[in-house]
Amino acid sequence: MQDLKVLQVGSNQLSSVPSELGKLSKLEQLTLENNKLTALPKGIGDLQNLKSLFAGNNQIEEISNDLAGMDSLRSLILSNNSLQKLPPSIGKLKNLRLLGLESNRIDALPKNLKDLTKVNSLFLSDNQLTSLPKDIEKMSSLVYLGLEENKQSELPEELGELSLLERLNLKTNYLEEMPASLGKLTNLLELNISDNELSSLPPSIGELRRLQQLQLQDNNLDQLPEEVSTLSRLTYLNVRANKLQSLPASVGKLGNLLQLSLRDNSLRSIPESIGNLQRLQILDLQANRLRELPSSIGDLENLQSFTVRDNSYLQSIPKEIGKLANLQSLDASSNSLHSVPAEIGNLNKLRTLNLSHNKLSVLPRQFWNMQDLQEINLEDNRLTYLPDSINRLPNLISLSLRDNKLEELPESIGELGKLRELNLYDNRLRILPANIGALSALQELNLYNNQLESLPMEIGQLTNLQEITLKSNKLKSIPAEIGQLNRLQDLDLSDNKLTSIPAEIGKIGGLQALNLADNNISIMDESMVSVLEYLPIRFQENFYGSGLNLFNNPIEEIEPACYEFLDEEEILELADYQFGHGNYEMPFTLADTLTKRDPSNPRYWAEMCKYGCFVEKAEEAIAAGEKARELSPDATNLELYEYLTLAYMLNDQVEEAENIYLSSLTEYGAAGSAPISRAQIESGKTRFLQLLGKMESANIDVGRLENAKNQLISTVNNAMSTSDEVIQNK
Repeated sequence: MQDLKVLQVGSNQLSSVPSELGKLSKLEQLTLENNKLTALPKGIGDLQNLKSLFAGNNQIEEISNDLAGMDSLRSLILSNNSLQKLPPSIGKLKNLRLLGLESNRIDALPKNLKDLTKVNSLFLSDNQLTSLPKDIEKMSSLVYLGLEENKQSELPEELGELSLLERLNLKTNYLEEMPASLGKLTNLLELNISDNELSSLPPSIGELRRLQQLQLQDNNLDQLPEEVSTLSRLTYLNVRANKLQSLPASVGKLGNLLQLSLRDNSLRSIPESIGNLQRLQILDLQANRLRELPSSIGDLENLQSFTVRDNSYLQSIPKEIGKLANLQSLDASSNSLHSVPAEIGNLNKLRTLNLSHNKLSVLPRQFWNMQDLQEINLEDNRLTYLPDSINRLPNLISLSLRDNKLEELPESIGELGKLRELNLYDNRLRILPANIGALSALQELNLYNNQLESLPMEIGQLTNLQEITLKSNKLKSIPAEIGQLNRLQDLDLSDNKLTSIPAEIGKIGGLQALNLADNNISIMDESMVSVLEYLPIRFQENFYGSGLNLFNNPIEEIEPACYEFLDEEEILELADYQFGHGNYEMPFTLADTLTKRDPSNPRYWAEMCKYGCFVEKAEEAIAAGEKARELSPDATNLELYEYLTLAYMLNDQVEEAENIYLSSLTEYGAAGSAPISRAQIESGKTRFLQLLGKMESANIDVGRLENAKNQLISTVNNAMSTSDEVIQNK
């Protein structure tokens, strides 16, 4: 162990390290990361040969002065701890090259930090720093300085003396201006001053002739200084989310620019000089106020990605767009385009095209020449038809035509052999071509909100289909061939006119969700048996997840074969659903079924009592209610007592009704911490009257119960008057 040079004990949940560590005199690298240390180990200062100390991701709150004599230390990583300050001894680490202090709670830097003259990388991000010491200039070896996510509101002019600095990150601070000395950082390669409060840039920024990346996004800039055009080596410029209304024509001098983001500004035009950016590969003009694009856009011969979406005043795209021979992605969605130029068909390398949310009513015939296209989004336009020439897109994987005015599809759509996603939501389709079955790669098919009255039997040939949405059509039947869709997981047939489903659906072994809500299914017959075998029944208006959803169907009958595959909770859910929709006979039958399945369960007898009242089967309701009391004599079920009271009243047994009702109040009081109070009695009376109202709304003549009701309430009032506070017994 005495000769050990590398010790790695990271990620071990250590809360302490023995002080004997200091005896490892030849140790050069120590890794303590990802533990639970609250302090560096005692004796660490004795490790005179230690070159690298990694103690990030712990819970260290302070550092002792033991570091002072560690002259060999080159790398010190203390990131992601709970440090609030640094010890003065930090300045004595004369040979330190890398210091990582990000993600702590440091609010000020020690004065002697300046003594770390050999440090070339200083990581201070995600702390509480409000300022930099002026003598930061003494750290003359700095190549990287990371100060992002602090609370800096200003920077010292002395920052410009760090002449070797190559990377400066000041993202997410409170800076309102940059010092004029910025221009003295002539070796700077990357400058990130995004997410601050800058309203202008100093002209000296033009002196950063070696700068390659400049991030200015999320500030308050209303213009770019002309001097930016002198940054001839710039390859990346991001000015997203500022307040720019125009660009200087000199932007065309940035001949090495590869990426330019101007999104989320207020630009009304783009200078013709943009065409001089011959090496540009990515151009983002999203969310501005552009009314037109310069024809010189076609000169960007290396452009691969072009985004110009969310410019609501943009009505056209210049025909020169067709000269972008290397373009792979074009997003011109959410504009006011009435047409696209025929030259768009020349974009032979285009793979992704988004023209959604425009005003397109027709597409040029050349549109279908882009044989490399893999994704097309034409949602929310005014298209009324698709041409047969759609088959000229052999590599198409995703096609979205949602929210158009299509009335039919061409037979040639079946020749799109690689198509996986087809979205036709919200159109006017009345029929589907038989050749749709030839889409052998199709996985998702959305036909929501069309006018389909039937499906071709060839739908069963879509053997890779995983999800199909047919909601809100006019389907009266489903072809049996749908049972051949072995990979189907989600089938939505809700809001149609179906009265049954083919039994073959049960052959789809992987089916997880079958939505039949809002149809005309009145009988749960044998065709559902194979589905009920593996899908739980649901009655949900907003259906998500798995199961067979039968919400809002006029179910009046359940054939015996179905019962075998309905468990008790599903039967109760079905009964409750039917009861809530005014069908009272079925819930009574279902409850009766449950009592036969498990006659020892008092809950089922209580449900039978409840439903028996609503079908005026008083004697059966009484027998069921008393059976529930017998099976669970100690349980307090106020609803059971109330329905049992009603059952006796319906059977003209007023005295028994009075006894049961008073028992309900007594039992209700006994369930609490005190005897029944006057307020509880009044509440009970209110509930009972509401119950009578519910029965009346179910077209049950409760008028004949008026005398019994009055007599019962009179008995309760008399009992209540015997004490202002409580009823001790009936």
